[in-house]
Amino acid sequence: MTLAITIRRAALLLFAACSGVSRAGDHELSSITKELPDVPAPPQGDMWWISKSMRMNGLPMTLKNFRSRLSLDAVCEYYRVNGGARLTNEVHAHRSGDWSVLSIRSQRHLVTIQVRPTQLGSEGTITVSPLPETYRLKFATTFPHPDTSIVVNLQEYDDAGVLAEHISMTSARSVAIEAQAFVEKLRGGRWQITLREPMRTISRGQLIEAQKGAQHALLSLMPDLERPGKTAIVVVWKKS
Repeated sequence: MTLAITIRRAALLLFAACSGVSRAGDHELSSITKELPDVPAPPQGDMWWISKSMRMNGLPMTLKNFRSRLSLDAVCEYYRVNGGARLTNEVHAHRSGDWSVLSIRSQRHLVTIQVRPTQLGSEGTITVSPLPETYRLKFATTFPHPDTSIVVNLQEYDDAGVLAEHISMTSARSVAIEAQAFVEKLRGGRWQITLREPMRTISRGQLIEAQKGAQHALLSLMPDLERPGKTAIVVVWKKS
């Protein structure tokens, strides 16, 4: 699964959990992302925000979805021509399953466009970030978790004052053991466990919901299908 697809699915889950909550918070992230280029929708199409201000493992970025009546090839050609208009820009393209991926690199920014065909034309995502080499990777989170759960992907959001994280972790222990360790860790930090139940659609999976003041967390623990015996953990944490 490619980066933008992963971000898009995570963002949809995150904002479903955090809808309608806002506060005045630290706008360091949003002050960075508001300086990023705003890539327009393709011809005969429309576009909507997934996140105006987020970080992916420490890298600030914006993320949009789009759809168009143009074909996949026509959309890619539109962005390739416009993205390559400056001689200093580098444009690269490759395929990933049904998706065509176009990367446009300028002296300061990286634009990644993913497009796939639909019955009515095409759809995709546009991710804009500073050059990745100008930022250090960051996998540290302050969300309470056992030492046995290792962070493998960290997404931070600051949209309209909403501060939140989407955290992916892995553990070598079983789902049941790791779920109990999370419960004990959260309770030790004065979190209230408001829900703990089996997943309805994933065998041996568990859901945990926790609250601490204005903070809210939803944890999904499930067997890791790609690494038998290990546990995959996703935490959606609304920080305020």
